[in-house]
Amino acid sequence: MKRGLKFLFGVSLRLLPGGFRRCYGREMEDVFAARIEEMPLPRAFLAVVMEMIGVVTAAASLRPAVAASLRPRTLGTIAAGCALAAILLQAAPSIPLPPTGQVRDSIHFTAHDPAGEFSITMKGGRTIAATIDNVPVARERVVQAGDSIRFLAPGGEIVLALSYHAGTGRIEWEARQSSCRGKAATCVMLQ
Repeated sequence: MKRGLKFLFGVSLRLLPGGFRRCYGREMEDVFAARIEEMPLPRAFLAVVMEMIGVVTAAASLRPAVAASLRPRTLGTIAAGCALAAILLQAAPSIPLPPTGQVRDSIHFTAHDPAGEFSITMKGGRTIAATIDNVPVARERVVQAGDSIRFLAPGGEIVLALSYHAGTGRIEWEARQSSCRGKAATCVMLQ
């Protein structure tokens, strides 16, 4: 059953631009698969629905005309997966769901490393704002896949990579080099 959930998540990634999928799609699928592996099935259904909503939101911001380019089969698969997950969640009342219209958690995190300061604001486990050197990072340059958050340079290279552990509220990252001070928004990490 979890294999089907992984498939549904993979199908939803088709909404993202091709170049973005080629760079990050496999990693997003791997992170999602690892995330749901230990979850009970009802919780995994909730995770796939939430992640698919996140993908649709990201796709809309990366490709505003995404709706016009969708094939009916892709839309149908995503809709069927969401409907199935909703039906199964109704049958599993033991899963605590956040009240409608309320955000379950929020965090604002500011940190320093040798390259300078950066910050992240998250609500409901999703990154909603970020800065590097007190300069806002455009939303399309902040990519979140499960617990992984990446800040991208204008060319798509990784500037900063973080791991957010929702259970503990911890954020971890590899410190950027001091040679990036003053140009941290474009100074890319070695990949």
